[in-house]
Amino acid sequence: MHNRDNGNHVIRVASYNIHRCVGLDGRHDPDRVAGVLRELDADLIGLQEVDSRYHVEGGIDQIDYLAQSSGFYPISGPTLIREDASYGNALLTRWPPLTVELLDLSVDGREKRGAIDVAVEVAGIKMRIVVTHFGLGLWERKVQTNVLLKILGDATEPLTVLCGDFNEWVPRWPTVRLLDLRLGRARSAKTFPARWPALGLDRIWVQPNHAVREVRAHNTALARVASDHLPLVASIELP
Repeated sequence: MHNRDNGNHVIRVASYNIHRCVGLDGRHDPDRVAGVLRELDADLIGLQEVDSRYHVEGGIDQIDYLAQSSGFYPISGPTLIREDASYGNALLTRWPPLTVELLDLSVDGREKRGAIDVAVEVAGIKMRIVVTHFGLGLWERKVQTNVLLKILGDATEPLTVLCGDFNEWVPRWPTVRLLDLRLGRARSAKTFPARWPALGLDRIWVQPNHAVREVRAHNTALARVASDHLPLVASIELP
C-alpha cells in the first residue's frame, strides 16, 4: 500500500493483458512479465490471457509462477479449460481474498469469456474488484456489458473497481457508455499495441469516481516487449 503525505491510504491497481507471456518478439518469457509486475509496484493486478499449458507447449502454470515471482496471492479465473491446461483471467492481490466468485460472460458461438469478482479488506475498508476480458464482437460486448451490470448491482461497497481488456476503442460506444453511467467515467490510456500504443483497449472504472488520483500506461522498455499490451495503472485513494 502506498501512503500520501497527508496520511490518506492510496492503493495502486493495474490491469495487464500478458498475451500468454509471449512478447512482441514472439518469445515465450514469463520472467519478462514478472519483471514488469515488479516495476508496477501495484497492490492488485488484474491479468488477462493467462496460460497454463493451454496454448504454450511445455508451458508452466503462469499465474502461480507470476505470483511466486512477485509475492502475491494468486486467484485464477480460467475461461478455457482442458484436463491438464487452462487459459483466461487472473488476479494478483497483496491481501487474502474474503470472497471469490467466477462469473460466466460467454456468448453463444463466441470464445468463452468470464470475470473474477473478489472482495478484499484494505485498511479496514471492504473493497470489491472485478477483472474481465470482453469479446471481439460489438454485439458480444454489449451482451457482456448488460450481464456484468446486473452482477454489479448498485455497487454499494465503499470501493468498487472494474478493470480489464474491454476490446473497446471508441469511448462512447455502448460498452463504455453504459458502464460509465453505473460506475462513473472510465479511466484509460493508450496501451495497444505495446511498442507504439495507439488504442485504449484496457480500462479501469472506480466507484466512487473521485477516489482516482492518476491513471497512466506503464510504458517502459521491458513493458514494450514483454506483451502486446502495456499495463494500465491507477492510483486510488481509499474512502
